[in-house]
Amino acid sequence: AVLWAGFGLHTCALAAAWLETGALPALSLRQSLDVFSWALMGATLMVNLRLEIMILGALTAPLCALLLMAAAVLPLPSAPPSAMLKSTWIVIHVLSLLAGYGLLALTCLSGGLYLVQDSLIRKKRLGALFKRLPALSRLDALGQQALLAGFCLLTVGLITGAAYAQITLGSYWRWHPKEVWSLVTWLCYAALLHTRLVQG
Repeated sequence: AVLWAGFGLHTCALAAAWLETGALPALSLRQSLDVFSWALMGATLMVNLRLEIMILGALTAPLCALLLMAAAVLPLPSAPPSAMLKSTWIVIHVLSLLAGYGLLALTCLSGGLYLVQDSLIRKKRLGALFKRLPALSRLDALGQQALLAGFCLLTVGLITGAAYAQITLGSYWRWHPKEVWSLVTWLCYAALLHTRLVQG
């Protein structure tokens, strides 16, 4: 209930910032950390509704709090957003990427929990921690579903970013380090997903 209340207040704060500037409040590092923490908590709450893996909240809540504290000490944007940054393409691009990052972070956390659970079973240490962890099958389902959804959102983010670059800069691809590493990341997740679907 506390996480839902915090998520609701965070949503209201982001909506107010969006209305105030007319642009998505994710155009600086400070704002991006803010929106990423919102996306991560939203993904956690949605997963809890679907799979009831409550322990995720104990991992993501401190992480979101750290992200928000880091964002709080960073400087605010010095200039108002330009008209270019108020484009629908930017909104879709940024929101899909940050939501995808939130789901892929859950993939990482579920993988970590899976390894902990598997290690406890192999060592036959079935203590208090073991009883709080969900079954391996549920962690596996979470990893698969979060990976697939996160990868789809990452793909949408890359496509809309390329389309927006073509509209504003006249080129889909400029070999900028951010573009290159985004593609490398996408290829890594594509290989992971392919292996998962083919090998099981």
